[in-house]
Amino acid sequence: MIDTRKTTRSALALGLACTLGPAVVMVACTDDGAPRAGDAETTTRDEAGTATSPDAAPAVDVPDASDDGSWDAATPLVVCKTGVCAVELAAGAEHLCARMSDGTVRCWGLDSQYSQRFTGSLGRGGASIDGGPGPGLAFAPAPVVDLTGVIQISARGYTSCVTLEDGSVRCWGSNQNGELGLARDPAVFDDDGHPTPSIVALGGKARRVDVTGSAWRAPHACAVLESGDVECWGMNTDMALGRDAGEGKIVGPGKTGLSHVVRTAASIAMTEDGKLWSWGTPYLLGRPTSLASASPVAAPIATLPSVTGFDADDNACAVVDGELYCWGRNNGYSLGTGDSRWRTLPSFIPTMRAPGAHVQQIYTGRDGACIRLTDGALQCCGSNGLGELGLGVDGGIALKQASKFTAVTGLEGRKAVQVVRSYANGNATACALLEDGTVMCWGSNRSGQLGTGTSDAAPHPTPVIVPLH
Repeated sequence: MIDTRKTTRSALALGLACTLGPAVVMVACTDDGAPRAGDAETTTRDEAGTATSPDAAPAVDVPDASDDGSWDAATPLVVCKTGVCAVELAAGAEHLCARMSDGTVRCWGLDSQYSQRFTGSLGRGGASIDGGPGPGLAFAPAPVVDLTGVIQISARGYTSCVTLEDGSVRCWGSNQNGELGLARDPAVFDDDGHPTPSIVALGGKARRVDVTGSAWRAPHACAVLESGDVECWGMNTDMALGRDAGEGKIVGPGKTGLSHVVRTAASIAMTEDGKLWSWGTPYLLGRPTSLASASPVAAPIATLPSVTGFDADDNACAVVDGELYCWGRNNGYSLGTGDSRWRTLPSFIPTMRAPGAHVQQIYTGRDGACIRLTDGALQCCGSNGLGELGLGVDGGIALKQASKFTAVTGLEGRKAVQVVRSYANGNATACALLEDGTVMCWGSNRSGQLGTGTSDAAPHPTPVIVPLH
């Protein structure tokens, strides 16, 4: 049965309607959840049944989610089916990584920017030739060198970062915009590839790190310290770093004015009380502003109380009480609103789902997005040129774009606990982490993003298992 509730948050929807007026578009979107690596806490359990929490972010209490009963906002556990398995995913421009249950990381895909500039995004310690016609391609997953004790991972663009058990943060890949955070002042940046993880020059121990800039925005990263303060580094376009360090300048790690933070994405932070705070890029603010230029000062998005998950890149989406709200750019129908109109303020996205299921996690990006539901189902919207919507052999790529969220098929009846989406230069690949630690991917394989050991230009609308061993 399908639940076609128009609104389950009448008070919140009414508040948004009063604020947004005609900007609120009530369209039917099916749901399936999708987190970004780091969107919501991914909880893991070893074979002995001991539960562990990779993202040491404080939990946020939420009220009952819908008219059909209460729900649990906590991300489901990953229970390894056999031996070592994946417990968290991260997606860059054309590379993907899996954090493993033994504290190591394995990556696959493109090791360079558009097959031209070597970046070292795969962390192999040198240029990769595994299965490819030359340096830059590594079609099969392989370990990142010199990494153990990893408890959380994040990637965007051509840079990946991890948080270790000792509270340090290490990054590898592109450093064109100072994304590696090698020094506080002055910042260090270069055009070289960095295939070996290096330590970020933070002012304290970190809970987590979020690589929040992509190739077409201001590449940068932010770390949430154990104190709840935030330090950011990289390119400061539109004051993306949350401090007045000079518009468009590359700067090293330094504190923002934020505190009690759970996580960050783009120019948005979530605090322990479930509030979202935004700054910088005007189209991502999600709130009215009278300022003529970008400001590094964060202010709350008042229309979104009790947020339990969010993501941001070219656009932003938040989960409030099991419902989805999105704003920002809508290129390629990436907001799932049913049209291509950009949204300045959060718009409620009605969803069609099975009774008792709620939106839990969201992964946004250029030309598409995916969501995961509490029942483990996935749905994606946006482009489908290479089968990245995951419609399977029946749907194939006949549908070039989807303006609303559509169901991903072919997960063999298993539940997903996370979904990520890789995009660059017209190539998009989505991957899901399943409850038994298996990883399945679909979409583009032009740079070996499916991790199967080969590459091709054909669409792949049906998920395939990534051989991580």
